[in-house]
Amino acid sequence: MLKNFFLIVMLISAFSNFSRAQEFGFRSSQKKNIAPTLFFKNKLNKDDEVFIKLSDNESIDHLFPGQLNKIRVGKTQYKNIYSVKGLTVKIIEDLIKEGSISYVDLGNRRAVDERLMDKTDMTLNKVSAVRNIYPELTGESLFISFKEKLFDTTDIDFKGRCFKVNQNHEEMSTHATMMASIAVGGGNSGPKGKGVAWKANITSTSYADLFPDNHNNLSTDNISVQNHSYGVSQIENYYGLEAQKYDEECYAYPKILHVFSSGNSGTSISENGNYSSIEGFANLTGQFKTSKNTLCVGEIDNYGIIKELSSKGPAFDGRVKPELMAYGFQGSSESAAMVSGIALLVQEAYKSKNSNELPDASLVKVVLINSADDIGRPEVDFESGFGSVDALGAIKTVMEDRFLNSTITNGEVKIYPISVPENCRKLKVTLCWHDPDAEAGTSRALINDLDLKLSELSTLTSWEPWVLNPYPNADSLSLPAKRGKDHLNNVEQITIDFPNQGNYEIEVSGYAVQGSQPFSIAYEYENSFQWILPTKNSVLEASEPTIIRWEWNEQPKTGSVDYQVIGENIWHSISSSYDLAKNYIDWQVPETNSQVLIRIKTTDNEELSDTFLISKPANISVGLNCDDEAMIYWNTMTDAENYQIYRVENQFLEPFSTTTDTFVVLSDEDLNYQYYTISAIIDGKEGILSNSMNYSTQSIDCYFVRFISKEAITDSVFLDLELASNYKLSSLTLERFSANEFLPIQKIEPVNETQYSFYDDNPLPNRNVYRIKLERSDFKEVISDEETVYFSKAGSFLVFPNPIQKNQTLNIIDAEDGSAQINIYDTSGKLYYSSESDFGKLNIIPMTNFRKGMYIIEIKTDSGNIASEKLVVF
Repeated sequence: MLKNFFLIVMLISAFSNFSRAQEFGFRSSQKKNIAPTLFFKNKLNKDDEVFIKLSDNESIDHLFPGQLNKIRVGKTQYKNIYSVKGLTVKIIEDLIKEGSISYVDLGNRRAVDERLMDKTDMTLNKVSAVRNIYPELTGESLFISFKEKLFDTTDIDFKGRCFKVNQNHEEMSTHATMMASIAVGGGNSGPKGKGVAWKANITSTSYADLFPDNHNNLSTDNISVQNHSYGVSQIENYYGLEAQKYDEECYAYPKILHVFSSGNSGTSISENGNYSSIEGFANLTGQFKTSKNTLCVGEIDNYGIIKELSSKGPAFDGRVKPELMAYGFQGSSESAAMVSGIALLVQEAYKSKNSNELPDASLVKVVLINSADDIGRPEVDFESGFGSVDALGAIKTVMEDRFLNSTITNGEVKIYPISVPENCRKLKVTLCWHDPDAEAGTSRALINDLDLKLSELSTLTSWEPWVLNPYPNADSLSLPAKRGKDHLNNVEQITIDFPNQGNYEIEVSGYAVQGSQPFSIAYEYENSFQWILPTKNSVLEASEPTIIRWEWNEQPKTGSVDYQVIGENIWHSISSSYDLAKNYIDWQVPETNSQVLIRIKTTDNEELSDTFLISKPANISVGLNCDDEAMIYWNTMTDAENYQIYRVENQFLEPFSTTTDTFVVLSDEDLNYQYYTISAIIDGKEGILSNSMNYSTQSIDCYFVRFISKEAITDSVFLDLELASNYKLSSLTLERFSANEFLPIQKIEPVNETQYSFYDDNPLPNRNVYRIKLERSDFKEVISDEETVYFSKAGSFLVFPNPIQKNQTLNIIDAEDGSAQINIYDTSGKLYYSSESDFGKLNIIPMTNFRKGMYIIEIKTDSGNIASEKLVVF
C-alpha cells in the first residue's frame, strides 16, 4: 500500500506543471497548442514576437479584423506560419478555441555560438586513422553548409572552395571560421589547419532565422550536410514549429543530413516540461535539437570523458538525445563540426562504391551511430547517447558493405541473415528511419513505429533493443539500459558481448506504420586489435605530448607499452603495467628525427605498431624579398636526406621542389604564390610539415632586416646592420650624404656575415644621413633606407633652425647624458620659457607664443655645464 502511495505522489509531482497553468493566463486545455515557455506567461508585451501556425492555408488577415493597427504580422517562408507582434493572451486563447490556429511558438530568438576556445584533436574520433588508411577519402566533390555567421572566406585553408558566400552580409565570425576549419579546413596554413573532409566545398547561410533553410535551395546547391553549431540562450525541450519543420524537410529531402550541437548547458535545469527541475538532464539549448530526423552531438574531452557542460537528454518525450558524442576542447560546437566532417567522408565512401550516388541521410546516421564507441554508462544513455563517433569504424562499415536499406509497411516483417565470425568481441546492430513530422506541441513525436530483433539460429535465442527509463526523475534517468520494445525512438540498437560464431537473423517489423516507411540498418563485428595512432603513415612531432591510441577488443588485461627507435634494438618503457582496456596512453614523444615502433606486450601476446616517423618541423624564415627575387631558408634538420618544398596554389598545398640545401630561391612566376612550407625527408619518409609562411609579409625587405643607429643624438656615431641573408652578395658599403651625393665611408668584401657594426669617427656637424649599398655577384645593387643621426660634441648643444619663424618649431640637441634645464630669456632678462629635459634626445619647442625679436637660450646640465646661444625669431 505504501509503495502505491509513493508512486502516486511521484506522478503528481512530476506532472504538476499541468495544474500550475491554471495560476496563469492560458487554459490548461490549450497546453498542447502553446510552447511551454509561453504557456506560463500571464501577459504578452506589445513587442513580444510569436510564431503562429494556422490550421489551414488561408490568409491571416481575417483573424484580426479592425486590429491590424495594433497587431503586426510578418511572413515566414511557410504559407501557414506567421510572425506576429501585439497579441494578447486573450486573443491567442480565442483563436485556439475557435480552431483558427493550431500552435503558438516563441518568436525568433538570438542564436548563441556554442564554442569557447581554439583546439582540436583528430585522433580520438579516429579521423587521423582514416587519413592514413583511406587517404583517398577527402570530401572532394561534396558540399557542406554552415548555418551561422559568415566564416572568413579569405582564410587560405578554404582557398578556391567557397561558393555562394557573397549573399551573406553578416559580419565575419571567428567561431564560424573555426567550425569550418574543423570540418573542412584544407591544411594550407599548417598541419593543425587540416580539417576532417579537407577537400569539400563550403558555403554559409544565416542563423538569424532559426527555421530550416529552404531545402529546395540546399538540394539545388548539392548540399549533403549542414552544420548547426549554435543554440539559444535558454533550455528548450519541446516539439515546436522549428523542430517540426526540420523533421518535415528531412523527410521530404532524405539526402541532406543536419548536425546540431547539443549545447553547453549540461549543469542547467529546465524550468518547464515533463523534465523540469531535474538537475543534469533534459537541457538541450533549442527546440530544433529535439527533431527526430537530425543528429544531435554532445561534447567529450580527448580521453572520451563526457564534459560536464555538455547538454544532455532526454528529449521532451523521453527519446535519446544527444545521439552521439565527439571531441570538443570547450564547447559542443566543435563536436558537431567534427561529426559533420566525418559524415561527409561516410557519404564519399558510399559514393565511391555506388556509382557516385549519395546515400540517404538515415543511412549515414545509422552508420555513425552503429560504429560509435560506447562511453559513459554501458550501452545507450541520456548523457552520451550511443557513444563517441568512430570515423574509422564508420568508413569500414561502408567499405565492407555492412549495411542495408529497405522499406516496410504496417504488420510486415523483414528478415536479413548475417554471419558472425569467430573471436568476435561485440556484435552491434542498429536500425534507423526518417520519421514523418508530428504536430507541433505533441507529447510523443514518433509517428511510424518499427521494431528491431536479433536472433541466433543455432540456439533460437533472440535479443531486443536497449531501452532507457524515461520516467522524469534523476534516479530513473540514470538507470542503465535494459532490453525491451522501443516505442519512442526512431533509432534502435542491439548489442551482444562475445557472441557465438555462427548465423544470425536481423528482423524488422512494422509495428505501427502509415504507408510505406524507408529504413536503414548497419551492423559490425568488433573482433581484432587495431592500432589507431600510430599507423604506418603517421608522423608525430618530436618533443611534444601525444596520446597513443588502439582498439582493445578482448577481456580487460594489463600489459606493458614500450617504444623502440629503429636501429637501436632497445625497447624504452612508456609504462610497465597498464590497463590496456583504456585504449589509450599519454606519451611524451622523444626528441628525435627517426623511425619508431610501439609495442604492447602481455604475458601471452604482443602487438607491434607499423613503423612510423617522429620528426621536428622546420623553422622557416625569409632571406630576401626583392622585386624580382625572394629567398626562404630553414634550419638544418638532423638526419634529413633532403627537403620537400610545398606552396599553396589554386586550392591546396602542391609540391614545388626538392633540394638538399636549406634554402630555395623564388623568381619570376614563383613570386605569384605567397605561401610556402617544407618537410624533411628522413629514411625515405616525409616528416612533419612546418606551418606555412607568407614570404611577402615577414617585415623583410630586399636583404635588410634592420639598419639603425645606436643613438639618434650622439657625440659618437655607431650604426648596426642586420641582413636576412648574404646570398649572392659580393660587397657592402656604408655611405654618408655630403654635398648632394652619398660618399663611401667603409666597404666590406666579401660579405661573409649577416650582422655588422659601423663607427663613423669623423661625422659632420649637426645632421648626418647614412645608407648601406649592397653589391651582388650579378652586378645588381640594393640600397637600404636612410638613417639620420644628429651629431653634437659632448658639452655643447645644437639649436636649429636659427633664425626661426613664428610658425616653426625649435630643435635643441645636446649629446651629454643626464637631464638639463632649458631657459629662454628676452633681451630685458625676463624668463620667457623654461622646461626640464632629458638630453641625448631631440627637444622640440613650438614658437607659436614667441614674439618677433632677439632671445637668449641658456642650458644648465646636471654636470654643472652652462652654455648659451642667441636666438632670432622673425
